[in-house]
Amino acid sequence: MSKTKRKGFLKVTFLLTVSFFTLVIYRATHYGDIETKSKDALRIGYVNLNKSSVREADMEMMANADCDIWLLAEWNGDNLPQRFVEEGGYAIVYEYVDDFTYGFLVLAKPERMLASKLFDEDGGPYACNYQKVAVHHPDYLIGFLHAPPPVPSCNYETDNYIKDALDAFRETANNQILIGDFNALPFGKSYEMIVAEEFADAFAGAKIGEGTFGFCPILPKLLRVDYCFIKGNITVERKYRFPLRSSDHGGLIVDLMIND
Repeated sequence: MSKTKRKGFLKVTFLLTVSFFTLVIYRATHYGDIETKSKDALRIGYVNLNKSSVREADMEMMANADCDIWLLAEWNGDNLPQRFVEEGGYAIVYEYVDDFTYGFLVLAKPERMLASKLFDEDGGPYACNYQKVAVHHPDYLIGFLHAPPPVPSCNYETDNYIKDALDAFRETANNQILIGDFNALPFGKSYEMIVAEEFADAFAGAKIGEGTFGFCPILPKLLRVDYCFIKGNITVERKYRFPLRSSDHGGLIVDLMIND
């Protein structure tokens, strides 16, 4: 290859690379508007809060989404203002406060008639012993999960946690929903185990860059580690990602039709 052709090739390669990463970052930082849900849909919102308090603009967006249920990981008692609960008319269905990252908070509109408890308490113990929360309704069952990250300090037990959750959740209800921080990529073993149990990824088809995790709050959320999976007679009506500027995670909102 001549010097001129080589320079031309490198220039084209550079431009294509820049264009690709520009597109990926654009996808990671642009979110669709959240529409008003239909009256028959179940709207679930989920996010990993991180330790900092949710900013006013983000809290307003979350309030306007008018979710029936909010599932909030890493709840430390201070990272979501109490008035979000009060003004939204939510009841606290489950709460576990922790100053590190083990906290859980489940909020729901009272008319949803939900109950909640821990499940698979015999699973583990894990080096990073995150809970598994079951949210019960007569027509469906939600498993709210926060898997240990695949790091040495947590003994790389992500897959073990997911497997134990799947084993405990199996055949508990006809309509099942798994949602939370799975700390697993879409091509990893944990993801494959979930799909093998006939769960469908509610956000399947997400493009490169349409992720939920960005390592720190100021970075684009490029990686998918937070999911909503459905099983049974459930269909997805709408789905949204949303930003949370105080967290290294973005959030998910999904409108589900629970069919008879």
